[in-house]
Amino acid sequence: MYAKSFFYDRTSYVKECNVSFYDRKINGLDVVKVIDAMDCNKAPGIDGIRVRDLKLVKEHISPVLAMLIINCISNGIYPDLLKTAIIRPIFKRGSHRDYTNYRPMAILSTINKIFEKVVMKQIGEFLDKHSVLTSSQHGFRSNKNTATALSEFSDDVNNAFNNRDMVVVLYIDFKKAFDTLEHECLLQAMEECGIRGPVNAWFRNYLENRKIVVRINGVDSNTGKIKYGVPTGSVFGPIGYTMHVNSLVNVVRNCRIYMYADDICLDYSGRDGGQLQMKIQQDFNNVIKWSHDNGIIINLHIINIK
Repeated sequence: MYAKSFFYDRTSYVKECNVSFYDRKINGLDVVKVIDAMDCNKAPGIDGIRVRDLKLVKEHISPVLAMLIINCISNGIYPDLLKTAIIRPIFKRGSHRDYTNYRPMAILSTINKIFEKVVMKQIGEFLDKHSVLTSSQHGFRSNKNTATALSEFSDDVNNAFNNRDMVVVLYIDFKKAFDTLEHECLLQAMEECGIRGPVNAWFRNYLENRKIVVRINGVDSNTGKIKYGVPTGSVFGPIGYTMHVNSLVNVVRNCRIYMYADDICLDYSGRDGGQLQMKIQQDFNNVIKWSHDNGIIINLHIINIK
């Protein structure tokens, strides 16, 4: 039996946040706290500025950096000098000769990290205060992790078995999720999560004209331009991604969903195998439509049903 999709466009599944984020006044103390918490052992970015150097002069530069961040947000501008990242390929698995088996890790400038940490701290607090992000997302969240996801999933499966129900689990992975995000889709999702106006414009500029230099064994490549995705090593990337996929929970209506970043688990239970099959197909049709709407690619090689 063919299972139709529940929805036809974004308006049928997107629930917009009814409040908007407004950055509170940033001051030098905010910057000092960020610098104090930074790891001196982290590699410097393309500009060569080290964390330990900034710690020595933090009292002097913090008011200046705070004012710079305020002015940049007000004008919707992210400094171009902070947009170049060093990319170090990190091997994952498989053949060393296949470039798709390497994860690109971005090393960003220290000043860039300060910019991001100061602003993303406020955005994170806003998202938590107004419960904007779905409770099904266990990745990149305070008080949530793989353990909380596993605990909730185990309880759900055990309850189903106690009721003598069949359990079917569908695992879905999004292909190179951080590297392939379409910027317009991401910015729209952020707006739906309450990140609007000047701050949204600032992030638009943050994503534009980004550049990379690939470094292998101390040798740098020519500079390349990035048109998609978010920097893997950035502070913005994980939070931005969770906002991007936040609406996914609204299109799967026949199951419990567990999300950890780009790993998705759909948990079904029941006693009628035919009904379960129809529900799974219906939800999967919805996920395919949702992924198309949001510019995300499903990794068909990593879909498992158990």
